[in-house]
Amino acid sequence: MKVLHRLVSFLRARGEVGGHAWVARITGLDPEFGLKREFLKARDSRSATRKRGHLTYDITEPGYYQFSAFGTYGISSAKLVEMGGMSGFIHVDGDGTSRDVTQGQVFRHFKQAEAKSVREAP
Repeated sequence: MKVLHRLVSFLRARGEVGGHAWVARITGLDPEFGLKREFLKARDSRSATRKRGHLTYDITEPGYYQFSAFGTYGISSAKLVEMGGMSGFIHVDGDGTSRDVTQGQVFRHFKQAEAKSVREAP
Protein backbone atom coordinates (compact mmCIF):
# COMPACT_ATOMS: atom_id res chain seq x y z
CA MET A 1 0.00 0.00 0.00
CA LYS A 2 1.36 3.43 -0.97
CA VAL A 3 2.21 5.79 1.88
CA LEU A 4 0.72 9.22 1.18
CA HIS A 5 1.97 10.97 4.28
CA ARG A 6 3.96 10.08 7.39
CA LEU A 7 3.67 11.40 10.94
CA VAL A 8 6.49 10.73 13.38
CA SER A 9 6.49 11.27 17.14
CA PHE A 10 10.01 11.46 18.54
CA LEU A 11 10.76 10.77 22.17
CA ARG A 12 13.02 13.17 23.99
CA ALA A 13 14.83 13.26 27.31
CA ARG A 14 13.08 10.86 29.69
CA GLY A 15 10.50 9.60 27.18
CA GLU A 16 7.90 12.05 28.45
CA VAL A 17 7.10 13.58 25.09
CA GLY A 18 5.63 11.55 22.27
CA GLY A 19 5.36 8.23 24.08
CA HIS A 20 1.57 8.31 24.09
CA ALA A 21 1.09 9.72 20.59
CA TRP A 22 -1.76 8.56 18.42
CA VAL A 23 -3.15 9.24 14.96
CA ALA A 24 -6.70 8.49 13.83
CA ARG A 25 -8.50 8.72 10.49
CA ILE A 26 -11.80 10.53 10.92
CA THR A 27 -14.61 8.65 9.21
CA GLY A 28 -17.69 10.62 10.24
CA LEU A 29 -19.68 12.03 13.12
CA ASP A 30 -20.36 10.16 16.35
CA PRO A 31 -23.17 11.14 18.77
CA GLU A 32 -21.14 10.17 21.84
CA PHE A 33 -17.59 11.23 20.97
CA GLY A 34 -18.24 13.87 18.30
CA LEU A 35 -16.11 12.21 15.64
CA LYS A 36 -15.82 8.60 14.52
CA ARG A 37 -12.18 7.57 14.40
CA GLU A 38 -10.16 4.64 13.12
CA PHE A 39 -6.89 4.58 15.03
CA LEU A 40 -3.75 3.88 13.01
CA LYS A 41 -1.19 1.39 14.24
CA ALA A 42 2.27 2.83 14.81
CA ARG A 43 5.57 1.36 13.79
CA ASP A 44 7.39 1.43 17.11
CA SER A 45 11.15 1.93 17.05
CA ARG A 46 11.56 2.85 20.70
CA SER A 47 14.37 1.45 22.78
CA ALA A 48 13.79 -1.37 25.25
CA THR A 49 13.40 1.24 28.01
CA ARG A 50 10.91 3.09 25.77
CA LYS A 51 12.71 6.35 26.53
CA ARG A 52 14.33 6.89 23.13
CA GLY A 53 13.20 6.36 19.56
CA HIS A 54 10.00 7.22 17.77
CA LEU A 55 6.56 6.12 16.68
CA THR A 56 5.77 6.33 12.96
CA TYR A 57 2.28 6.50 11.48
CA ASP A 58 1.90 5.86 7.75
CA ILE A 59 -1.16 7.44 6.15
CA THR A 60 -2.24 5.41 3.14
CA GLU A 61 -5.69 6.86 2.45
CA PRO A 62 -6.68 10.45 1.68
CA GLY A 63 -8.94 12.08 4.25
CA TYR A 64 -9.11 13.90 7.55
CA TYR A 65 -6.86 12.85 10.43
CA GLN A 66 -6.45 13.81 14.06
CA PHE A 67 -3.16 13.49 15.90
CA SER A 68 -2.37 13.90 19.58
CA ALA A 69 0.51 13.82 22.05
CA PHE A 70 3.13 14.80 19.51
CA GLY A 71 5.74 17.10 20.95
CA THR A 72 9.35 17.95 21.40
CA TYR A 73 11.77 19.91 23.54
CA GLY A 74 13.28 22.82 21.62
CA ILE A 75 13.44 23.30 17.90
CA SER A 76 16.16 20.80 17.07
CA SER A 77 13.47 18.32 16.05
CA ALA A 78 11.20 20.84 14.35
CA LYS A 79 10.29 18.42 11.55
CA LEU A 80 8.83 15.98 14.06
CA VAL A 81 5.41 16.70 12.64
CA GLU A 82 5.36 18.78 9.50
CA MET A 83 2.49 20.89 10.73
CA GLY A 84 3.98 21.26 14.21
CA GLY A 85 2.29 21.28 17.57
CA MET A 86 1.16 18.75 20.12
CA SER A 87 -2.19 17.87 18.59
CA GLY A 88 -4.50 18.90 15.82
CA PHE A 89 -6.11 17.98 12.55
CA ILE A 90 -4.83 17.60 9.01
CA HIS A 91 -6.31 16.77 5.64
CA VAL A 92 -4.27 14.53 3.33
CA ASP A 93 -5.02 14.61 -0.41
CA GLY A 94 -4.65 11.64 -2.76
CA ASP A 95 -1.26 12.96 -3.91
CA GLY A 96 0.06 13.08 -0.31
CA THR A 97 -0.26 16.85 0.09
CA SER A 98 -1.30 17.72 3.62
CA ARG A 99 -2.66 20.87 5.17
CA ASP A 100 -3.64 21.95 8.65
CA VAL A 101 -7.36 22.13 9.27
CA THR A 102 -9.34 23.19 12.31
CA GLN A 103 -11.71 21.04 14.30
CA GLY A 104 -14.52 23.30 13.06
CA GLN A 105 -13.59 22.60 9.43
CA VAL A 106 -13.63 18.85 10.11
CA PHE A 107 -17.07 19.00 11.72
CA ARG A 108 -18.42 21.18 8.87
CA HIS A 109 -17.13 18.74 6.27
CA PHE A 110 -18.79 15.73 7.87
CA LYS A 111 -22.04 17.58 8.66
CA GLN A 112 -22.27 18.62 5.00
CA ALA A 113 -21.48 15.07 3.84
CA GLU A 114 -24.13 13.69 6.21
CA ALA A 115 -26.74 16.22 5.02
CA LYS A 116 -25.93 15.42 1.37
CA SER A 117 -26.37 11.66 1.94
CA VAL A 118 -29.74 12.29 3.64
CA ARG A 119 -30.90 14.43 0.68
CA GLU A 120 -29.77 11.75 -1.81
CA ALA A 121 -31.37 8.82 0.05
CA PRO A 122 -34.42 7.31 -1.72
